[in-house]
Amino acid sequence: MSLATSIQSTLDSALFVNVIADAGLNKGIARAILALIANYQLAFLERWFFGSQKMHQKISSRLPQHLYHIICAVIIMLWNCADDSKHMLICILAQYVIIKLGTSFNSRKLALAVTWIFQMGYYLKIGIFADTDYADKEYGFTWTTPHCVLVLRCIMLATDVFDGGKQENLLKWDQKETSLKKSPGFVESVAYMAYYGAVLIGPQFTLSHYRNFIDGKHIKKCKETFFSETRTLAIKKLVLGVTLVALYGVIGPMLSVEHLKEDSFFKRSLPSRIGYIYIMGWLQFYKYLSMWLISEGALILAGVGTVETKNRKTQELVLDHSHCENVKVGLITTCNVMLEFVDGFNINTNKWVMNYCFKRLAFLGNKNVSQLASLAFLALWHGVNFGYFTCFFYEFMTIFAEKELLARGVLVRGYKGNKFRAILQKFVQVHTIGAYCMIDFNLLEWESFLPVWKSVYFYGHLLVVLEILLVFVLPKSKVQKKE
Repeated sequence: MSLATSIQSTLDSALFVNVIADAGLNKGIARAILALIANYQLAFLERWFFGSQKMHQKISSRLPQHLYHIICAVIIMLWNCADDSKHMLICILAQYVIIKLGTSFNSRKLALAVTWIFQMGYYLKIGIFADTDYADKEYGFTWTTPHCVLVLRCIMLATDVFDGGKQENLLKWDQKETSLKKSPGFVESVAYMAYYGAVLIGPQFTLSHYRNFIDGKHIKKCKETFFSETRTLAIKKLVLGVTLVALYGVIGPMLSVEHLKEDSFFKRSLPSRIGYIYIMGWLQFYKYLSMWLISEGALILAGVGTVETKNRKTQELVLDHSHCENVKVGLITTCNVMLEFVDGFNINTNKWVMNYCFKRLAFLGNKNVSQLASLAFLALWHGVNFGYFTCFFYEFMTIFAEKELLARGVLVRGYKGNKFRAILQKFVQVHTIGAYCMIDFNLLEWESFLPVWKSVYFYGHLLVVLEILLVFVLPKSKVQKKE
């Protein structure tokens, strides 16, 4: 038994992972959930020592906090991934060397290209292609989950360094805030790329933001209210997240994805099959939502979520703690268009795709082509299984049709006017289409999800096809044309 495996086994016994696994929960998921909850203890220690020191201007060096982040990340990764933690170490060290050489030889563009090729290549070759029975495995937590988070962080870091080599007048306002003139040091690079609060499931944030957090830039402006505000908000996130995890633990086994492969599913009546897909699909959404909520709470507690933003109404600068928010529960619960659902779900990954993929494809000269290419990358980032590509293409067509129908007045945002119409639209556009998306996203392989689509007569696809036909039949409203 290796040292890493020994550490994992010891922590499993000490933190009752084996007991939880015996109760029916996947051991990898049990570790991940407990690690996310343990982050609250680590964040509390960090704010108690480093936060208090910065509040009173008693600490200036970044090194102690960097080392704290690295030590915490090592423990979390060894516990969750054991020997497979080596993959993260290899890619972090490689990324540091790539950026260092790129800046030293004034070859930032080459360093960015090498980053994309190496990080995505390593992740796909060692993690995805090597796992030949990936689609047939029970859903769990493996080293590829934190590694796909690392891939985006490495690309983001290399892009920000690339932007730092451009002339100031060539940068957009947001790029000016995130660009890096110099290559970050070794310890800082490792601490940032493997920050314990975001190492397992994200979210993403730039090195510039990480530095502001380390320096206590926004925490100092909050003064003593920082401690009470973040404590209350973090507890709320934790309680809601743990509650949803508990509910999923109870209901999940009764409405599993695996049932879609069983003969008993196909023996159900058509309304029963559609109803099962509807409930199962939304249950899967809330599974992700629960994990993100728990993760976000620890980041708020540590102070990573604290930023200064402009109030939209008054245009005044205000402090809030939502920078690491990955899901807007209120928005995805009440919205009645998929556009708003996408805005409120997996926020930081979508923001990453917008800033580091979609906007960088402006040279293509067509927003739809850029969006399709961005979604294709997002599908590949999830894995090479066909289901990811069909799912994200379906999302693209849904969003395309929805934008056009909003412009024609067929669909509406919000609940003003005819509320019955708005509620019916919510059921169709968000609930029905959203749940239908989860069929191929979870079953992954064509031979698994195609029979399910056939059994319900492709109702989700037909709905979107109908909407696209309406786009070509109906003209845009005059009001929308003027806008």
